[in-house]
Amino acid sequence: MFDEKNNSLIMLSFFSEAEQEKIISRIIPIIAMTANAFNENRRAAEACGMNGFVSKPINMEEIVQTLERIFNSI
Repeated sequence: MFDEKNNSLIMLSFFSEAEQEKIISRIIPIIAMTANAFNENRRAAEACGMNGFVSKPINMEEIVQTLERIFNSI
């Protein structure tokens, strides 16, 4: 995998599975979309390494804000 910011090759096989997931989530944002809108669901999604959390019913403003937050942090 190529890291465009640092122009370096990332060798994922040298990392543990948990470290690989963290690296990949920084490159490919993952957003949980669920009907479960409780705080414990949000915390569980974050604990799994998700970059964002959006509850249903779909609210486009919330999705846009979540995407902006994620992409501004990368």
